[in-house]
Amino acid sequence: MTGSLAELSWPDAPKIIVTPPGPKAKEIMKRDKEKVGSQIYLYPGTTPMVWESARGATVKDVDGNIYIDLTGGWHAASTGHCHPRVVQSIQEQIGKLINAAGWATELRYKAAEKMVSVCPSPLEKCIFGTTGTDAVELGIKMARRFTKKHDIISLHTHFHGRGYAAGAASGARCINKDFGPYPSGFLYAPSPYCYYCSFKQEYPDCGLLCVDYLEDVINHESDYDVAAVILETWARDGGTPKGYLSKLKKLCEKHGILLIADEITCGTGRTGKWWYCDHENVVPDILLAAKGITSAFPGSVVVSRSELIDKMPPSCFTTSYSTNPISFAAMIATIDVMKEEKIVENAAKVGDYISKRLHEMQEEHELIGFVNSKGMEIYIEFVSDRKTKKKAMLEMARILRIAYERGILTYGSGWFTPPNVLTHEQAEKALNIIEDATKEVEKK
Repeated sequence: MTGSLAELSWPDAPKIIVTPPGPKAKEIMKRDKEKVGSQIYLYPGTTPMVWESARGATVKDVDGNIYIDLTGGWHAASTGHCHPRVVQSIQEQIGKLINAAGWATELRYKAAEKMVSVCPSPLEKCIFGTTGTDAVELGIKMARRFTKKHDIISLHTHFHGRGYAAGAASGARCINKDFGPYPSGFLYAPSPYCYYCSFKQEYPDCGLLCVDYLEDVINHESDYDVAAVILETWARDGGTPKGYLSKLKKLCEKHGILLIADEITCGTGRTGKWWYCDHENVVPDILLAAKGITSAFPGSVVVSRSELIDKMPPSCFTTSYSTNPISFAAMIATIDVMKEEKIVENAAKVGDYISKRLHEMQEEHELIGFVNSKGMEIYIEFVSDRKTKKKAMLEMARILRIAYERGILTYGSGWFTPPNVLTHEQAEKALNIIEDATKEVEKK
C-alpha cells in the first residue's frame, strides 16, 4: 500500500521547461506523421504532445515538461498512471502466461469474483473482452438474444464505440460518419442534457419529459420490438440529471425492455461511487466496464444476471484475447488497490471541491455558461452569450491552449476526466491555471 495518493505523482507538477510542444516533440510528431495514420487517434483540438512517461495524476513529455493530467489517459487511469501495485501484478504475470485464448485460467474466475464483488446484486456473472467496443457489441447481442426482440434505443450525443453495432448505437454518429450504412435496428431519443434541452424545458420542472418522449419512441416507432435501451449513465456531454436513471429504469421494466448501462468512461469509481448507477440505486440488466477497470490496460467486461449470460450460445464471443491473464491480473490489482487505498472516496471528496470551485468560477466568468461535475467526471460549457447559449469554441480553445502551455493537460474541450487519484492540491493548481487563462481570454 502506498503512503499517500500524492506520492504517486511527480511532486513538482506542473513544471514547464520549454513551451510545448518542444523541439523533441515536434521532431517525433513530424516523423510519426510520415509513417503512421496518426490523425485517426486524436479528437480535433487535442493538444499536440508526445508522452514520455506518466505517474499518478501527472504526465511527462519527451522535452521534460511535467503536466497535471485532466484526461486520465482518456478516462482510463482509475488508480493513476502506472500505479506500483498494478504494474507489479502485470510484470509478475507476464513471466508466467501471456495468453490462454478461450481456455479457463485461475485468474479468470478470480477476476470475475472481484468484479462481481463491486457490482450490485443480482449482477453475478461475467464475460470478458479486450475493449469497450467489445463490451458494447456483446451487450447488444445479449439483449437481442434474451428478449428475442430487435431494436436498440440509444441517446443523442451518447458515444458507445467505433465498431459497426457500437457505432450505430452511438448518438454521436458524426464521429463515425462516412462509414455507413450502419446496421438496422437502432432508434434514437434526445439525451438528458438540460442546458441544451431538446424540449426547451427547465429542470426539474420539466418532469424529465425526455423519458416520456422515449416512451413515445417505444410505442410509435418500434411497435414494441425494443430489446434494450443503452446509455452512458453519466453522459460525457453535460452529465445526467438526478432522477433520470430511476425513471428510465421504471419505464424499461414497464415495457419488458433491458437496460444496458455503459459505465465504460464513468464507472470504476470515477463519479465517487463504483458505478454511476449506484447514485440512484438502479441495477441495470447489463453493465459494461472497461478502461479504468484494468487501470488502462486493454480489457473489458460485461456483467449481468446468469439467466442472460447462460442464454448465449457456445463460441459466440471467442477471440484470441478474450481470456487474457495479464488483463485479469490488472483487473484484480485495480479493484484491490481501489478498495484498500480508498480511491473511490478520494474521487468523491476531491470531486466535491472541484464542483464547488467551478460553480464559483461560473459566477465570476461570463464565458462559463454551464457546469456539471460528479467526482472526476467534470464538464464545463464555455459560451460566448449566456442568453443564446452559443458555444464559445474559439475562446475555449484559447483558454485550454494557455492552460496547456502552463502545464495542464486536457482534451482541448470542456470535458475533463482526471485520474481518480488526483489530489486536492493538484486540483487547486489546475483550476487556478484554468481560471487565470479564462481571465486573460475574457480581457481580450
